[in-house]
Amino acid sequence: MTVQCLVKDGVVVNRVNVGPDWTPPSGFALVPGDGNIGDLWSDGVFTTPVRVPTAENYEAAIQAKIDAVAQAKSYRDGFALATYATSTVFGADAQAFIPWRDQVWTYAYAQLAAVLAGQRTQPSIEDFIAEIEAQHPAPWPV
Repeated sequence: MTVQCLVKDGVVVNRVNVGPDWTPPSGFALVPGDGNIGDLWSDGVFTTPVRVPTAENYEAAIQAKIDAVAQAKSYRDGFALATYATSTVFGADAQAFIPWRDQVWTYAYAQLAAVLAGQRTQPSIEDFIAEIEAQHPAPWPV
């Protein structure tokens, strides 16, 4: 038995360990090679498609950055830190953090809207986080 790829419409949909007499289901091709699920297969060659991050991917990365800033001051996350806005003990941290957080989200949503409108190219998530850090430095070292 050898590992082969099950391909439908030019896309690897599964990797299978089958014997030489196994026949794939109708509409599927069984091809030798080391492709991964989701790879494209054409003319005997596997290629990995470029995966474009979604808005949800960017939002998760931005929230992780915001949470890391809060955690640098020993808060559980950004949401927890923001609840201290009127605290007589921890209020100064929250009052520095909240406007920064708002600036980050305002900038991020404006830039993502520009991508969707075709006004700028879509950056990688890593480049976008670095851009946000450069445009809106955290209120304290992270």
